[in-house]
Amino acid sequence: MTQLLVHGGTVLTQDPVRPAAAAMLVESGAVVAIGGEDEVRAAARSDAASLDLDGRVVCPGFIDAHNHFVFSILAELGVDCRTPPVSSVRELLEKLAEVVARTPDGDWVRGWGYSEFELAEGRHPTLAELDRIAPSNPLVIEHTSGHMSVANSIALAAGGITQSSSDPAGGMIVRHPITRRLTGLLHEQASELVDVVARNAVLTADPDACLHAAHTVAARFAALGLTTICDPCVPAEVQPLYQALSADPEFGLRLVGLGMGEAGKFSPPVDLLGRGAEDRPDGFALSGIKFFADGGEQCGVCMSLGGALRGALRSAANAIRYRSLMAARLFAAPRTRLGADGNLHAGIRFYPDDQLATLLQRTVGEGLTAAVHAMGNEAIDQVLGAVEQARRHGPDDARFRMEHVMMPAEGSLSRIADLGVAGVVQPIFVHDYGFPLLLTGMNREFRTLAFRDLIDQGVLLAGSSDAPVSDPAVLPAVEAAVTRRTAHGEVLDADQALTVEEALALYTRNAAAVLGLGPDHGSLRTGSVADFVVLDADPRTVEPSAIGRIQVEETYREGRRVHVRSAGATGTLRVSD
Repeated sequence: MTQLLVHGGTVLTQDPVRPAAAAMLVESGAVVAIGGEDEVRAAARSDAASLDLDGRVVCPGFIDAHNHFVFSILAELGVDCRTPPVSSVRELLEKLAEVVARTPDGDWVRGWGYSEFELAEGRHPTLAELDRIAPSNPLVIEHTSGHMSVANSIALAAGGITQSSSDPAGGMIVRHPITRRLTGLLHEQASELVDVVARNAVLTADPDACLHAAHTVAARFAALGLTTICDPCVPAEVQPLYQALSADPEFGLRLVGLGMGEAGKFSPPVDLLGRGAEDRPDGFALSGIKFFADGGEQCGVCMSLGGALRGALRSAANAIRYRSLMAARLFAAPRTRLGADGNLHAGIRFYPDDQLATLLQRTVGEGLTAAVHAMGNEAIDQVLGAVEQARRHGPDDARFRMEHVMMPAEGSLSRIADLGVAGVVQPIFVHDYGFPLLLTGMNREFRTLAFRDLIDQGVLLAGSSDAPVSDPAVLPAVEAAVTRRTAHGEVLDADQALTVEEALALYTRNAAAVLGLGPDHGSLRTGSVADFVVLDADPRTVEPSAIGRIQVEETYREGRRVHVRSAGATGTLRVSD
């Protein structure tokens, strides 16, 4: 087998025993020697290929622990409604109308990625507007958050939603406040009633197009240095595609997945229970099951009346200051009610406490990882209570992970650590959503995106993007974790900043541990899998504000190059075939 000698630069290993090395030798997809250049050269054969870094830097391949690969495939197959360049409802409708015009009557049109806050009108498209541009096609547009959508009448009917429909459990059908007519806007499980039909139709319409889209997305991820991703919501109809991709030696991405139920990502995935963990060492298999404790915009929050009043006053003041209703609307968005405990409870919760505990216990009892989406403090505490029960009755090696952990109460941080729950967080959210959080003042009421506090408490944190909700590029996310700077230039809670080494660990050895990939993944040391990236600068030594501009020049998965930047690479690779 051909050897590859990597030399002439710095290898950041993510191995605490040897954090950096000067050279590395790769053979049969694994690292067989690492250390000083002389000692590694001595281990290499004379016919070894040579990768001269020419002063550049190598890191372990990046791992995204929460990346909706299937939704990125759907995005390739659908209509991109992101902003910019779509900056108004009018432009959004025009773009959708163009696609509808070339789509056969009766076929689905699925858009994705719009945000009402980024549109000039500051609102969602309406049911009447979508009916006008698509009178003969079911049309649904998924919000950028993935937690709501707007649909036309044909699409609503396909999802079983009529004027007389009641809100489904864990969802909300938005109606006009006076006429009570449908608006087309759907939250959480109500959105899934329609979108699960749309997704199935799009994914099965053209298998070749679906396969091509998967390769397109994988190539894009490889260009960002990603070698492994965990798709946290894998529908049953996509599993054969993932198995085929995983068996393809030319496919440049390692796929790990969590399953979701047949009725959609927000429904109890009871159809997945009873099967147990699959053993597919050479292919794709679900490693766990994903649950939702709360929503996205409708995240489960519990707040004192005083805290709610302070938040409302801050929102109103910032709405005036920034001449925008964004702050007030964000604060008022979740469904709010006064509880018997005298606190305000906001958002949508998906399970009663006992049901969630039972589902988690059954999941880990079958050898699967139990992953739960929990953003608000109330949902986080509910998950911790359910994990406590599951720990008492489940196996000692039960694996739990909490997705997002966005707004924990201060007292919850130590419980997360004590219960051995891994946190899967999105540092890029500091950049993308930090400014709205500052506008609402929510960061003053909760430990918002509290990466430093979580690490200091001993929580194992993995990094992720939640793509396509946010950009999957890792280095801008590392920058956000280090600088805590938002898209508008403000700093969100500087005391929660991480070091560069800690931030890189989120996307390498920590993510590998959370995904259960074993000690041979996520670091570069003798015996480890040779997943690595070549960077044009050292993240440890550039200005923190420049980390996101570092270029990924080459990406290797199991020693095979799967990406090389078309211009700007300065090193040389000589391969003896």
